[in-house]
Amino acid sequence: MHQARGQCHSLRVCSHVQLKLNQIALLSVPPSPGAIVPTAATGDGLQAGMASPQFQADSPPDAESLASGPGPAEAPYSGMNQNTFILCNLLPSDAPVAGSYSRTLLGLGFGYPIWEPLANLDVPEPHQMRGVSIGDVGIVSATGNFAYGFNIFHSSEDPINLGCTPPNFVPLEFPEPSQLTRDDAHFPPMTILSSRTVEVTRVKESPIHISFSPTAKEGAALVLPHGGFREDVISTEHLRKYLVEHSLDWYQHLVHVSAALVHNASLYLVTGCDKTESWHMANLRGGSADFKEGSTKNGEIHYDWVRGANSRCRSMHLEDGDGRLFTLFVRGIKVALPNRVWRHKVEETSPEDIPYYDVLATSVDIYHAKVLRWLDYIAKGRNTWQSRREVPFHPFHVLARILHEESPHAVLSLMEDSIWTKHSGVMVDGSLREITRLLAKILASHDIKTVDKCVMFVPKPEPNPTQVKEPGLVQRIVGRIKWELTPEEKAAKRVAAILRRQS
Repeated sequence: MHQARGQCHSLRVCSHVQLKLNQIALLSVPPSPGAIVPTAATGDGLQAGMASPQFQADSPPDAESLASGPGPAEAPYSGMNQNTFILCNLLPSDAPVAGSYSRTLLGLGFGYPIWEPLANLDVPEPHQMRGVSIGDVGIVSATGNFAYGFNIFHSSEDPINLGCTPPNFVPLEFPEPSQLTRDDAHFPPMTILSSRTVEVTRVKESPIHISFSPTAKEGAALVLPHGGFREDVISTEHLRKYLVEHSLDWYQHLVHVSAALVHNASLYLVTGCDKTESWHMANLRGGSADFKEGSTKNGEIHYDWVRGANSRCRSMHLEDGDGRLFTLFVRGIKVALPNRVWRHKVEETSPEDIPYYDVLATSVDIYHAKVLRWLDYIAKGRNTWQSRREVPFHPFHVLARILHEESPHAVLSLMEDSIWTKHSGVMVDGSLREITRLLAKILASHDIKTVDKCVMFVPKPEPNPTQVKEPGLVQRIVGRIKWELTPEEKAAKRVAAILRRQS
């Protein structure tokens, strides 16, 4: 793990020009007013230009003042407004397995991909049997597992919540069947899913032999021999007020009891998921993998991976699942708190303890990726981020900052995964360029509004075709001379300012 984090500094000699050209083209733009821009980590682990929190002898502000916007009375506590959102660590080569798998498959638009579908053994047995489900509250851990906290649709005495709920927990009634949608045949048997950076070749139909070959530094594949089903809550509007009332309590509870790293913007309320009884995953980081039909056990065909040197493959066979269900993709609502509320009410996070996520700085072909990987191996051990904590990337990690910048008076920010899944088709891979395209698409197609004390994205109204006029010749010429940016290009500049950091 530490090896991957140090890669940002291990290739200065061999890939310095490539990285700098990429950063100049994409990242070297002036930040928008009020933007929070992460900078390079200094030798002692602190962020350059970011002061340590300042504490005063006076009593801290009360909850009401924390929920309101900044004002003159809060000036002595300005340290509480320092950034608590996680940082971006640009890598020239390999990223950790869990983060790479999830980030690469975001482009499918099915929700957040889970690399570790097996539930932890310390959670209630009912949860282990049914997998991540609608109503679950938890955190996606650094290992790619959904760390279960509790379920909002069951009481504290229910076996699935026994010993898990926060103090003063108030459950909601389980949705009526008419409020849910379920497709038992959403994934037919022998479904094959892969990122757009993977070539899939059916070598043989009987016995089955499928080859997966990456065309870029990162790639991922998922095979479902027995298919799978999808279930979702139809409407989530009734959950908004509930989240406003209880999210702070949930964060305070999970930060003390969860085995996963709880950070600002990590809270997940599941409103939909894809499940199966058997699965076969492959993380292809420069190496190919073959999926082959094997022997028959207990009347079931046994499938196995034959992997290359640089790929990671995992399987759960039907006979080994013991009737359990495994969740492969989750869809839900992500929640974040204002910086001042997080620091005063949840955890006083010091600048050097702010976690980070990894993103590939560039997307290159597989041959260059092998050279970079070899250079990474030679330079292993040089890790300036090793004092920090790593978490998997989610689009909300960047968008939450923007939401709170736009509405500092909001009690919390939230975003449904549907906001980004409907635009995820623009992503070819999980590199910085593709992530920037996705986030810019979201900003350009949504307004930011505060509703019920929470700030969120609201889709912009569709333009009326009868009111849209084609620009005249003079307007087109003037527009070209002025180099006017489209809304998406303006959004990309803002995203770049948020992500910018010195390598």
